[in-house]
Amino acid sequence: MYVVVVMNCKFGCTIGMEPAVGIQQSNKRKRDCRQWSDIEDETFLDILIEAVNKGQRLDNGQFKAHTLKMAETKLDEKFPGCGIKVKPHIESAMKRLRLIYGIIYDMVSQSGFGWNDDTQTIKVENDEVWKDYVKVSVC
Repeated sequence: MYVVVVMNCKFGCTIGMEPAVGIQQSNKRKRDCRQWSDIEDETFLDILIEAVNKGQRLDNGQFKAHTLKMAETKLDEKFPGCGIKVKPHIESAMKRLRLIYGIIYDMVSQSGFGWNDDTQTIKVENDEVWKDYVKVSVC
């Protein structure tokens, strides 16, 4: 079970999902779980944007095989000793980013939601729209 939570980053990713309280995680998942700092998140997103601009993404939206390894190397250069590895950290971060993107895409495609280009955030028509969305979006 997941709940919608508010997150902040320079790219306006203000919506996310986290496990609901009381859900047990396996020991392996706990061991592989890593909290990314805001600056690590921003740097990782900058690296991915740079990779897209250099054509390192396939037609299906996936990154080319070497791109995630390159991201690992660049993150280690920027944050020596951070220990961020493709498996499990970067792959997990990619899943998290896809999930956030899906939530944002879903929201802005619904009536009552939109995108504010100035602040790079989701805008909501009114509190009722938000309350209705949260009711149906909590899994």
